[in-house]
Amino acid sequence: MKHIILVSHGQFASGLKSAIGVVMGMADEITALGLEEGMDIKTFREKFLEILNQIPKEDEIILLCDIIGGSPFTSSAELLRQEGFLERSLILTGMNMPVLVQLLLQKDDSALEQLKSEVKAISAGTIQIFEEESEDEDEEL
Repeated sequence: MKHIILVSHGQFASGLKSAIGVVMGMADEITALGLEEGMDIKTFREKFLEILNQIPKEDEIILLCDIIGGSPFTSSAELLRQEGFLERSLILTGMNMPVLVQLLLQKDDSALEQLKSEVKAISAGTIQIFEEESEDEDEEL
């Protein structure tokens, strides 16, 4: 089984989980943990360890982080290694909704390496720049 864990600064992880619940109704398949304002890193690590302790050692983990090098990323990756999960984990940074949707739709039918390839293939297209169309283009609609 694959478990999806979101970690971030502030409420980004829990907000993304909530948005997935609204759009896909799959929030129960996600665990979210934020390094909240006023929370020290020791408390964050303890909470992340509590999450890991609920996951069977033979299961796989997909960890999505808000930013590479941040405290949630470094602490989570270190604990994955320490608890013996790193070899069975896919760690992604720069988490966003399109990537999370893709992972939720494919995680049960794809190996971690295949998921990694899929995320690489779609990641560049997950950020779009909106540009208002000219009036001529609007008339064609």
